[in-house]
Formats: sequence, structure tokens, C-alpha cells
Amino acid sequence: MGYNIQKLRTLLVSKLKSALAMLLVINTVLPSTVAAQAIISAGSCYKIRLKKTNSPLQVMSDGSVQQQSQSNQANQLWKADDAGNGRYRFTIQDGTNRVVTTPGGNEGDVMVMSPPNGAINQQWRAERNNSDGSYRLLTAGNVTWDVQNYGIYTLVQLWGNSGEGFFDYRTFLFESASCSTGGGGGSNPPPVAGDMTNITGYVGINTSNTGGAKADGEVFRLAVKGKILAEEIRVRSGWADFVFSPHYKLPSLQTVDAHIKAYKHLPGMPTAQDIQANGVEVGVSQALLLQKIEELTLYVLQQKRQIDALERKVVRIATKR
Repeated sequence: MGYNIQKLRTLLVSKLKSALAMLLVINTVLPSTVAAQAIISAGSCYKIRLKKTNSPLQVMSDGSVQQQSQSNQANQLWKADDAGNGRYRFTIQDGTNRVVTTPGGNEGDVMVMSPPNGAINQQWRAERNNSDGSYRLLTAGNVTWDVQNYGIYTLVQLWGNSGEGFFDYRTFLFESASCSTGGGGGSNPPPVAGDMTNITGYVGINTSNTGGAKADGEVFRLAVKGKILAEEIRVRSGWADFVFSPHYKLPSLQTVDAHIKAYKHLPGMPTAQDIQANGVEVGVSQALLLQKIEELTLYVLQQKRQIDALERKVVRIATKR
């Protein structure tokens, strides 16, 4: 069987590019002066910096988007507008009201600026890397923003996809800034009373860690470092009435006793170490406590039946005398 030389050449080039990309990622050293990263909030403004170089993205005179040196010009200031469906439009704050657009959403497309028209090619999904707070920005087809030649060149284009990892030449740092043409300022402006439902993304109060640093990578929509005062908290969760099902197998007291002696906690309950490491899930914890109360109730009823039987036996013995 013969070989297709062109196909082999294309395959080899693709493998070499992948290997080079991995080497660049391994050898990348981040700049020492990276600002604290904000959580993207619709209606707020940001400097958007390439993670690899810490250089801000700027709209050029030809309408392209490139990484450039730091300046205080409005063509480096971006507003994240809510485009619906968890996506954003990025509007440059130079008074032109233009938004980042991709001609076709394909790999190799160079980003251009154009007036907003509501089209999908102006809407971007943001995926957060919770280890450092950076973001990759993707089309509806999951093609990512990329700075040409592994971040060595300046031009922003589309290349790669969400399955390829958070490469530093495809991830961006969002630095909070005041909007020059109105709208929100900072990472999370104070909301108007009754307007909390308009906040999107992940919210940290007195903290920037919403859980991604945990070993299991679980991320929370709201994280608070400190105490919370509330008149009522309602948690929707499963409940434990299955204990009263005729098919429920109640552990024997001997089994429970052996488990306590071996593990120093009730069966099915988290350990002190688990709670210290991961906290208490209120809904799950309440359901587990109810399960134990219902099991206790069944044990008490069993004991009562046994006591009643013994009392009847004692009465029968006493009446025979």
C-alpha cells in the first residue's frame, strides 16, 4: 500500500506545532507585575491583558485588535455587556460603540471591530481558570481567542478550542477599570436595591476565591469570607422519608455499634476531617440528620414492641401462679 506524501507532511507539521505549543507553555514565565484579577461582571469595564505578556489589548486604527504597550487611552478600555445565554459583547470605550467581531468564527479569523448588531459572531463565552483567575474567550463553536505565533506577535485571532487547555497565549487577565462612557465601574458596582438578579458570573464578597482552588475543583456562584446575617435561608434539597419505606433496610444496632467502635462516627455521616476540609453542605447535612432521627424512631418503636412483648409475657407468668 502506498503513502500519501501530502497527508503525511500535514500530519507531521500538525504534531510539530502541538509539541512547540507545549514547550512554550512549559517555559513561559509570567511577568512579576500582574494586577489582581476581577470576576467578569456584565456592565463593568476592564483592561484586558494577555496572560503571557501582561500587555493590554488595544483597538488599532485599522480596526484590528492587538496586544500593545500600556497606555491610558480609551482604545484599551473594554466594557463587558450582557449578550444573553451566558455570553458577553466586548465594547471598546473610545466613543465609537464598536464591539469585537469575528468574520466567520473560524480558526485563523482575525478579530475586527464593528457596530453591534446582535449577531452570534459578536458574542463570547468566558471560561474562568480558577487557579489564577484568568479567562479564555470562545465563540459559540468553542473556538478560542489567540494571539498569533504563541503570543509572540501582536494580532488577536481565533485559533484552538476549549479542549486544548488554558494556554497563556490564549488566556486573558481582566483588570477592573472605570468606564469612560458610562455604565458600571470596577469589578462589581454596588447594585440598586432589588436589582441583585442582574448580577451574572461568580461573586466573591471579601474574597476572590469562589472555590476553584479546592482539590475537587468545585466552583460556587457566591463566596463570602466572613459571617452572614439573614432572617431566613431556604435550601432546596433531598429529604430522608425513604427510611419509612417498607423496602428500607434498617441497620441492626449491633452493626451500628461495630461501626462506631471502628470509625468513631455514625454510619453514612461525614467525618470531622471531611467537615474541616470541605465545610458543611446545609441541605445534605439536614437530610442526613433527619435520616438518623427517623432511624432512631424506628429503633425506639422496635424497643417498645419488645418491651410490650416482655410485659405481656410477665403478666402471663404472673397469672399462672
